[in-house]
Amino acid sequence: MKGSIAVLFLFLYGCSSTEQYHISVEETGTKIVTGIFERSLLEHDADFKGWYDFRYNEYEIDSPCLREITPMLKGVRFVIVAGTWCGDSKREIPHLLKILDSAKVTRDQILFCGVDRLKKSGDGSTDHYQIDLVPTIILFKDSTEIGRIVERPEETLEKDLRKILQHK
Repeated sequence: MKGSIAVLFLFLYGCSSTEQYHISVEETGTKIVTGIFERSLLEHDADFKGWYDFRYNEYEIDSPCLREITPMLKGVRFVIVAGTWCGDSKREIPHLLKILDSAKVTRDQILFCGVDRLKKSGDGSTDHYQIDLVPTIILFKDSTEIGRIVERPEETLEKDLRKILQHK
């Protein structure tokens, strides 16, 4: 638990990369990342790049909603708990990142944590987040959780973000 709190503390107070991940490969060839990792892993690793690039490029942003939420994202930090083996994570994470890129959210505002099929990170960093489904996208403002999107948005990612940000 102390390690989990330390990782969260480092992230929320703007320290540099705390990348500490492990990659395992299932008998089927599926690569599973557990622990804290950088976005560049999704962008450059051959096993992730294909689905990541396709989903990122295919997504059409709701521009009017994006204009609304962009100013509300100032100072918001994200913890993205994902499974590199999970179809929902493969769909939603690239879509979310395209939205956040368009809103000029910086990479240091986003922490990625990979989990295995039991929703465990292997390093304890997700234990206190109570993760049941992935992806789980948790938004923080001033070190307080203000909301989360679990597995898939209720409406769209942009509209769900707007709902969370309007009630912070």
